[in-house]
Amino acid sequence: MIRARDLADVGEPDFTLDDVRDEWADPEVDLARDSLVVESGTGLAAYALCTPHAQDVYVHPEHCGLGVGAALLPLVEARARERGLPCRQYIADRNAAAAGLLSANGYVVTHRYWRMVGDLDRDPEAACFPQGVTLRQFRLGVDDREVHALVQAAFSEIEGNIAYEFDPWRVRSIESSGFAPKRWFVAEAEGRIVGVSLSEVWESDGVGWVGQLAVAPDWRGRGLGRALLLTSIRAFRERGLPRAALSVHGANLRAARLYESAGMRPAWRHDRFEKVAD
Repeated sequence: MIRARDLADVGEPDFTLDDVRDEWADPEVDLARDSLVVESGTGLAAYALCTPHAQDVYVHPEHCGLGVGAALLPLVEARARERGLPCRQYIADRNAAAAGLLSANGYVVTHRYWRMVGDLDRDPEAACFPQGVTLRQFRLGVDDREVHALVQAAFSEIEGNIAYEFDPWRVRSIESSGFAPKRWFVAEAEGRIVGVSLSEVWESDGVGWVGQLAVAPDWRGRGLGRALLLTSIRAFRERGLPRAALSVHGANLRAARLYESAGMRPAWRHDRFEKVAD
């Protein structure tokens, strides 16, 4: 049902079965209290999940316009308030009905995120790392906390970033179904980690996903981020995947230009809606 919603909103599947299982396995999610389904005669008409950072509501395209989303909205809001969480949803920019419903109920767009994609029909240019940098794969149980610290520090500079403490970050990344150390590239220099490109493969969709790309502040402007990105893209290409993808904040123009220089382009957008305090 989520994939049907994705096809209607962005024209392609954007959520795998592993993603569903990972969300349900999150220790911060209580399925008995945080999930809702709406049944129809032939299956599910809607599904909602209250996570620590947002309320995800999916109405099957065949059941749109019947008031299902409007009926679910106060229920997920009540659960969010019960947990002391913000009322927040992410809506594809093409889903005008959902955007209108949220706007009418006191929500405003606070951030926009572009999905960048790149075709892997040809070999990417060779990655050129700055002098003094060594590239290697992630070492599970050794690099965990240093990589987490680098990623959180880098992402904290992005407007609207939602920070993750180590344990929740580990659950969402290292303990996810898509984790493989060989797809996590680490750049070292001066005895420390100065950059990472943490990727996974969405087999069912033929997509190589760059989930987290981060460079230490004192190593920016030297081409390290671009070299790490090209390294991940080449790994996807060698695996035979047809596309690479990542997400970027709409206001992060520097990052967007970096991705475009590596052959990626904006494909569609998700908007973050948050409810104005009463």
